[in-house]
Amino acid sequence: MELDEVTATAKAVDEAGQEAKTKMKACTDFILSKGQEMKSPDLPGATQNASKETLQKLLQRINECTRGTEATMATSRESRERNIRKGEARKKKAAIEATFDKYDGDKDGVLSKIEIKKYAKGEFEFPISNTAMEDIFKVLVDEGEKGVKKDQFQRLKYAIGIAREKVKDAERKAAREAREKELARLKSELEEQIKDADNSVGAAKELVDKTEEMANPIASKGKAMASAEMIKLADEVAEAVKEAKEKSGEAKKEVAELSEGVDKDLKGYVLFEIRKLEEKMSKFDARLTRASNLATRFRDEAKIKESDELYALEKRAIDMIKNHKKVNKLSNEEMFADIDTGKDGKIDESEFLAFFKRCEKLPQKEAKEGEAEPAEEPELTEADLSKAFKSLDDDDEDSIAKDRFVNVIRVFMKVIKDTVITSGISIKESKTLRRLDLGEVVEILEGPVKEDTVEVLRVKAKVMKDDVEGWITMAGNQGTVFLEDGGHLFKVVKDTILTESFELDGGGSKDATRKLKDNTRKLKVGEIVEVREWARKEEKSGLMRMKCKAKSDGMTGWVTTLGNQGTVYMEVV
Repeated sequence: MELDEVTATAKAVDEAGQEAKTKMKACTDFILSKGQEMKSPDLPGATQNASKETLQKLLQRINECTRGTEATMATSRESRERNIRKGEARKKKAAIEATFDKYDGDKDGVLSKIEIKKYAKGEFEFPISNTAMEDIFKVLVDEGEKGVKKDQFQRLKYAIGIAREKVKDAERKAAREAREKELARLKSELEEQIKDADNSVGAAKELVDKTEEMANPIASKGKAMASAEMIKLADEVAEAVKEAKEKSGEAKKEVAELSEGVDKDLKGYVLFEIRKLEEKMSKFDARLTRASNLATRFRDEAKIKESDELYALEKRAIDMIKNHKKVNKLSNEEMFADIDTGKDGKIDESEFLAFFKRCEKLPQKEAKEGEAEPAEEPELTEADLSKAFKSLDDDDEDSIAKDRFVNVIRVFMKVIKDTVITSGISIKESKTLRRLDLGEVVEILEGPVKEDTVEVLRVKAKVMKDDVEGWITMAGNQGTVFLEDGGHLFKVVKDTILTESFELDGGGSKDATRKLKDNTRKLKVGEIVEVREWARKEEKSGLMRMKCKAKSDGMTGWVTTLGNQGTVYMEVV
């Protein structure tokens, strides 16, 4: 029976079965719905109701028919499926035989080696090798036979499939081995790059270690070093920090570049190595920042020390000039003329240096009672004097003007105990001009001169507060001290600013105002400044303004000492 006939017959059986089931359902529904009407009433004395028995038999028959129909339909389905499978098997077999016949060129009922090669190429695009062919013949072809028979054709197909898989396995193996070889080559290259990066990290670490070794002890070295040596050391540490940062940056870049263009199968390996290198570099920045901070603080300390050293040089040079003036009984103007040998109204560096080769030496300091003799101070070198000259040259004009010089050599003293200023040198014969309060500053104009009647030293002075001139007792005959050196140093008692110009608006011009803003520095409470020009009123603002030099950094400028509302910014030290 052909497959089409099997399908048609099975379809007819299904249709008939469905029709039978529909009709049997209709019968069942009718009996169930009309059963009571079809039953005859029970008669008195009757032993059995015939209609009831008939209906029961009808229902039984319907059930039997239903079961029979379903059994027949199930048998039909099984038969159809079985016949379909057989039909498909026959079709497959026919197709296999047709394929066999297709390649059996000589129609001898067997496939020779040449025919098998054509079959493998034509059906599977597989060029079967002679070795595989020999293996097939050993298994499928009996001795003396010419080729594979038709009944072994399916096994031939399997054998060709196995041979093809062997070839694919060999190709996959070759590809895998080639891939492994390529990965090994790439990994070897990466290992070299990682090694180079590790060397760079190591070189950076050496510089970081070296920088730390330079920076760590500098804080304790400052006391025994001159400011120039401190600044040089701070510069060396800063340069080491810079070099280490550059090397560290190069190493970080080199490590980061390791992950670029890496084969996906080597990503994990590279990332692991990168993490190890990054761990080595993790503290470089913090260590270098600390070293940089140490160098910065050390340089700040050096600048303070440099300012102190410069102040000491300047003071000593001025003290020598004042001593020369005192010994030779010169006025301020005569002292200027003595140094200004060129008579051009200013002192240049060569004149300044030449003077110190001939000036009077400072007297040896006397030891206080119970103390050892103080050590003799070393001579000022030409380099020291050159530094002092540059410090006195506030305006960077390579010379010191007469008014600037005269202002520098003025002698100031401050009142440390309440006293009076009188009109003449004689205490008894002169009248009191006014009382002097504690802390007032006076400029010494003449003296000290001994007042014979009471045997005290007296000086002629001008009070800086109100320009009153008179005579003041320096110390009483009982040892009471009224005046002491000083008055030229002021302390900041309220935050203010140091400006380049006397006028707070920069003198009126836009350029001057911009320059003033650019050169303004804040003076904080506690800072010490040295007077360069005594305070005078700035008419526009009503402020008292003084030119001074900050001891902390040597910056020179103008500062407000007294506000127009009475606010005090500076006090005498």
